[in-house]
Amino acid sequence: MNQFTQERPGMRGVEDTDAEVIVFRSRFGDQTPLDELVRLGAQEMLTAALEHEVQSFLEKVVRIAGMRRAIAWWSAMATCRRGRL
Repeated sequence: MNQFTQERPGMRGVEDTDAEVIVFRSRFGDQTPLDELVRLGAQEMLTAALEHEVQSFLEKVVRIAGMRRAIAWWSAMATCRRGRL
């Protein structure tokens, strides 16, 4: 987290930490609400990306399996038409 400081008028280079910043830091430690929001947003984006990849993979598998069934069916029909079945 960035350090929030305020320069004292007339005392260049001498900085004083704001009391609100001290209270804020003591309440949240190293994790600020913004850090938590960013972490949750990143987690949701990764979850959505993984779900999309899994869905795409399953659609391809189903399409390939369907093609194989169709080929098997057409092959069986062709064999039947030739009188072999």
